[in-house]
Amino acid sequence: MGYGDLRQAREWRDQVANQRLHRETRQHPIDRFQPDALRPLPTILPDYRDSVEALVHKDMRVQFDGNRYCVPPRLVGRRITLKADSGSVTIYDRFQEIVAYPRCWRRGQTSGAQRFEAELAEIRPAATPPRKERIAIRLTAPLNRSGRRRILLGHVGTGAYLAVMPPGVTRAQVPASATGLKSASVIGTHRTGGV
Repeated sequence: MGYGDLRQAREWRDQVANQRLHRETRQHPIDRFQPDALRPLPTILPDYRDSVEALVHKDMRVQFDGNRYCVPPRLVGRRITLKADSGSVTIYDRFQEIVAYPRCWRRGQTSGAQRFEAELAEIRPAATPPRKERIAIRLTAPLNRSGRRRILLGHVGTGAYLAVMPPGVTRAQVPASATGLKSASVIGTHRTGGV
C-alpha cells in the first residue's frame, strides 16, 4: 500500500464513511467517536497460541495433534504445557521453555527422538536397546508403533516379521541375529517365499 493509497483511504473515511447516517444508531460515526475512551495497547501482547497440558510418557514423548514430540528424560511422568501456532510447537515445564519444534501437519510423526534418546543413553547406558532390537526397529520403521512392538515382543512369528520388512531389503543387509533366524539365507527364502 503506497502513500497515495493511504491518502485515498483517509479521504474516503473523512468524506464518506464518517459522514453517512448509521442505520442502527441514527447518528454520524464521527459524532459518536470519543478519543478519551481509547486506552493504550497492553505492553505484553496476549498469547494467542493453542495451549494444552500433556503427560510425558515413559518413552519421553507427549502427544499433540496426532503427532508425538520428545522431551528430556528428566520430565518423564510430569505434566508439561505445549503451545502451538501455525509454524511451531513449543514445550514448557511450568514457565520455562524446554524445546521447540517446527509444526508438522502430517499425522503420526515423531519429532526429536534421536536427540533425547542419545541424552538418555548418556545418563543411563542400560536404557539403550539391545543390538537385535535396534536393527529390528530400523528395519520396521515403516510400521506403526504397535505393529513393531508386537513383532519385537514375539507376538508375531518370524515369517510375519519378514513379510513386513520394507521392500528392497536384501538378505545381505539383514544380519541373521536381527531376526533370531539361523542364517541370512533363511531370511531370503522367507522373504521371497510369499510369507
